[in-house]
Amino acid sequence: MALGAGLVACGGPEGIVRDAAAAAAAGDREAYVGCFTPRSRSLLRAFYTAAEQTRPEVARLGAGAVVVGEAKAMKPSPDGAARAVVAVSEQGRETVALVVHEMAGIWRIDLIDSERVLTGLERAF
Repeated sequence: MALGAGLVACGGPEGIVRDAAAAAAAGDREAYVGCFTPRSRSLLRAFYTAAEQTRPEVARLGAGAVVVGEAKAMKPSPDGAARAVVAVSEQGRETVALVVHEMAGIWRIDLIDSERVLTGLERAF
């Protein structure tokens, strides 16, 4: 059975981050991409397509020991969806804040909102 079929996205906002790390560690790109919001999936697929053509080493998945922090609630998204920020680090490297959205009761990582938090530009453009 592929890892992607076994991912459940449980454990609240932190659970989807753990699921993404497990998929990355297993090298299961489809399961990994499935941990993200639809708008983030489009970005990831475009990235992988470009990277495979020019720098295949960048397109490889992998994850070391991942430490997932406790989620902190954020104000809802403009469409009213619940959001949270989850701190994550890999093998003692820099901690990154990931923003997760609740979509139909399932949490997903959102790259665009994560970038907004990272850069301090939390309002929509």
